[in-house]
Amino acid sequence: MPIYYLVAIGFCLPFFFSYMLFMNHWSNVWVLSLMAATFLHILTVYDTKVMLVQAVINFALAYFIADIQLNHPPLSAFHWSYIPIFIFTYSFGSMFYIRNQNSHESKTSLAKSFGASIAHEIRNPLSALQSTVDILKTLLLKRGPSHHPLTALEYQQVEQLLQEANDVIHGGQETIDLLLTSIDQHRISIATFRQHDITTVIHTALRDYSYTNNEERKAVRFTSELHASYFGSDILLKYVLYNLIKNALVYRCHDDFQIDITLKIIDGHPQISIKDNGAGISQEVLPQIFQDFYTKDKASGFGLGLPFCLRVMKSLGGDISCQSQLGQWTEFSLLFPTYTSRSVNQLKLDTLATQAILYIGQSKLFSQKLEQLAHHYQFHVEQRLPQQILAHTNSWRKPDLIFIDSTTLNQHGKPLVHLFDHAVICLVDTDASKPHGPLAITPLLPKINVDQLVENGIEMIEKLLFETIIPNNIQLTTPEKQSRQKSILVVDDNQSVRQLTTLMLQTHGYHVIQANEGQQALQLIAQEPIDLVLMDIEMPVLDGFATTQAIRSSNDSYQQIPIIGHTGDSQIATIQRMLNCGMNDYLVKPSAKENLLNKLTRWI
Repeated sequence: MPIYYLVAIGFCLPFFFSYMLFMNHWSNVWVLSLMAATFLHILTVYDTKVMLVQAVINFALAYFIADIQLNHPPLSAFHWSYIPIFIFTYSFGSMFYIRNQNSHESKTSLAKSFGASIAHEIRNPLSALQSTVDILKTLLLKRGPSHHPLTALEYQQVEQLLQEANDVIHGGQETIDLLLTSIDQHRISIATFRQHDITTVIHTALRDYSYTNNEERKAVRFTSELHASYFGSDILLKYVLYNLIKNALVYRCHDDFQIDITLKIIDGHPQISIKDNGAGISQEVLPQIFQDFYTKDKASGFGLGLPFCLRVMKSLGGDISCQSQLGQWTEFSLLFPTYTSRSVNQLKLDTLATQAILYIGQSKLFSQKLEQLAHHYQFHVEQRLPQQILAHTNSWRKPDLIFIDSTTLNQHGKPLVHLFDHAVICLVDTDASKPHGPLAITPLLPKINVDQLVENGIEMIEKLLFETIIPNNIQLTTPEKQSRQKSILVVDDNQSVRQLTTLMLQTHGYHVIQANEGQQALQLIAQEPIDLVLMDIEMPVLDGFATTQAIRSSNDSYQQIPIIGHTGDSQIATIQRMLNCGMNDYLVKPSAKENLLNKLTRWI
């Protein structure tokens, strides 16, 4: 269609009108007609370069054909006064069109920024609510029902209320991310893609969906016993299922309403079918449902849900389709590529280019092979010694995969345990004659040797990054025991977030100092010994980026103090900017208590 469009426009506008101009001896009528056609040409072909190339080709073609048909040269009646007129038409027409296009892009960018600002402001009260829940858990549930003045029934009710509050926060977080992804198609990032089991994701989505009542919960059924893998994001697939379930519930039209979800394998391709017996969709409307902002007979909504589903499935290398019978049923089909297909393999390579690998050890052969693979496949790799890691050196990028020499783990294993909370860990046997140390965690980790990396390097790295389950039963050192006498500086302009975070940290034995903006934080760091800074980003006077840069550029003893960014903006550009300006790590508001404490344990 794009090629047909360009050919048709080129024939109908520059070719036809210039040909008629040549054939009619440059009459004033056809000169004016060509000018009008020029304006139409500028408006109908949005790319200025394509429009100019198209105009030159068609003018030349028209001249060639007219020259064959006429007994005299087509330019015999030409007046040089036409030249500035046509130049003016193309130049200023293109200029005004580009100006309007830039204005439209500015408005779109403003809308995206507005959406991000809304999300940031929503995250602050959610963060305060999250802190409140954590504090209530600590104060009310720490000692258990047998030592608390509440009765056992009251204790259960409080525990249930706290769990419901957590569910509300979790739902709000997912809604914010869904909103931001829906208004910005470039927000779909492949950096977190990995292998997932479709059945597990469906069960999780049905469990976490915010049903308005028990009848809605009973109306959704998933009975498939099949299991199939796909390469992508479990969160994004959950959002797709949320959208389809929500749409089906909106258009239900009778009491015997059901949504049947099934998993099928068709020619090796996994397919999720979501079928309901609701109002259905007419055949006239069906081709338009995946268009942005299209809605039909719907009191609320912006028409972004189904286009978002299409973008997600396309990003996974799959597709989504819909069949329906008006007044009877509607069925959406999510088709995934096979896990071993060429498209998935290419997606893995694209994802690999966003990954960072850290090697902790001293094997030159292993590090050289890693660097060769990194140069060819464009991923980031660094080599560090254990002493550099334990000294909290902030110059290395947060890794997705960590290779650790087994001898290094034997010597420095316990201090390096903090690395297990965010990355895949693989042990490297650089000396096969030496046995593994007595650490209990080593049997949980995959192990390789240098020869395996040399022979099957990229296949092994992809398997580790995308198919290895990160152990979640490796516990960090108890914060209460490790955090005594540790001082945390909480920098945040939101008073409720600052105070609730302070209270939560104090209940776990930390000494907390507060600052409401960056300039005050710099003064406090210079006056008191601080072990870690929890830094908000958007603040008056001096924001989190400028404050961090001021700390890192100073010549004082606090130059290398660990800094954790604490922000409600989860965009990749913001996170990358935090790490580039000198922050060691980051947390997205509202952060669960366990995530915050694990981050603190990691860095102090």
